[in-house]
Amino acid sequence: MNIRIWPWFLLVLALIPALLINSPKTQVKGLGSRSNTIVEAIYQMPGNLDPALATTPSEWQVIDNVFEPLLTETPQGQVVPAAASLVTMSGNTVTVKVGNHRLSNGQPLTAFAAAGALDRPLLPPVNSKTASNLLSEVVGYHALMSGHQNFLSGIKVLNSNTFTITLKHPATLGFLRNLANPTLSLVPLADQQHGGANWQFTNLIGTGGYALTGWVPGDHLTFKRVAGFGPSNVTLAYYSTFQLALLGFLNHIITVLPVPVDQIAGMKHSLQHRVHFLSTPGSLALYLRSTTHGVSAYPALAPVSTWVHDAFSGREASMGQNWPSGLPTGRPMTVWVNSQDSAAVRLASTLAKLTKGKVTVQEGTSAQIHAAATAGSISAYLGTQAWFKTGTRVTLARRGNFWLWSSDITGAEAYANGGLDWHTITFRN
Repeated sequence: MNIRIWPWFLLVLALIPALLINSPKTQVKGLGSRSNTIVEAIYQMPGNLDPALATTPSEWQVIDNVFEPLLTETPQGQVVPAAASLVTMSGNTVTVKVGNHRLSNGQPLTAFAAAGALDRPLLPPVNSKTASNLLSEVVGYHALMSGHQNFLSGIKVLNSNTFTITLKHPATLGFLRNLANPTLSLVPLADQQHGGANWQFTNLIGTGGYALTGWVPGDHLTFKRVAGFGPSNVTLAYYSTFQLALLGFLNHIITVLPVPVDQIAGMKHSLQHRVHFLSTPGSLALYLRSTTHGVSAYPALAPVSTWVHDAFSGREASMGQNWPSGLPTGRPMTVWVNSQDSAAVRLASTLAKLTKGKVTVQEGTSAQIHAAATAGSISAYLGTQAWFKTGTRVTLARRGNFWLWSSDITGAEAYANGGLDWHTITFRN
């Protein structure tokens, strides 16, 4: 029997604040239970800790470790369970099973809570545009967005640990990737409603394994590990510049700091060799549009490996070899690049230097580049997705980011959006 159809007040009462995870993050012995503390530098204080509205690296860093989406994407591009224990597709239906998991406050996860957490980012006062795009395929989307109902009718709870998502079209891997987007990290609706305007301070409860314990605007945030592996306590300390954070690192005040890609070349070689690259899903590529005359612009250049090496000071290996053969070379070219993608900007600016002025870099937003590439009004761009109808793709480098960490840390991994996964930090014995 379908028990997803309920009046709004019953939905609120049914939403026991709980979520699910791929593997239960129970307290463990050994490395994960050691009493370790790290201090990580951030270059911008979070202004918001709602996954559906997060836009900055510092906000994602918090959200990734406090909340989880139903699925996650590995650096190799595989979609695997995260907050869900199992997700399957059949026709237009996606079936989601939640396991025997608990929130950071100890309460159990139910399918009611997970289903309601997918509705939440579409409702006032959240109204997340990104979440709206990710869930637009779900049946009932337009009725919810127009205010005719307060939940997605295509999401139906079957029992305490299973719910289904019915789509307007057959389910695909693309929709599963939508569910893996950190924007859809599960925040129980009751968290926001019970916490009111200050819910992010008092009800920041998720399945990520870390809980917020303090937030001093303009200075720092503190967290404690409530489940799983990783340091017992984490402090995010605000530094206005990388140079100040680096000074704190050299003075053993900072344990971990992200390294902006444009700062690597200016670091001392002894520090450059301590920079770690953590890969994230996808790769950066140069896309060249085909025209009736071949490729409209194609400058001569040494092997791609030289270009990538110079851009990242040798800290990230090239995925390409040489320029494709059979295309004209030596023509001036303008390469468009997303101004928010620092690695792509760095690659593009390095290309301009190597070609001695034959390449001009033009920065824009992702939406602008997408529109221009689709319309065929630009000849080349550097990014992650193919938008030209026909053309050439030159794969350059893996996506990822760069980190420095203290000598007692032996390794770590990054989330899909680049945030450091605190649970994966390992220490020397």
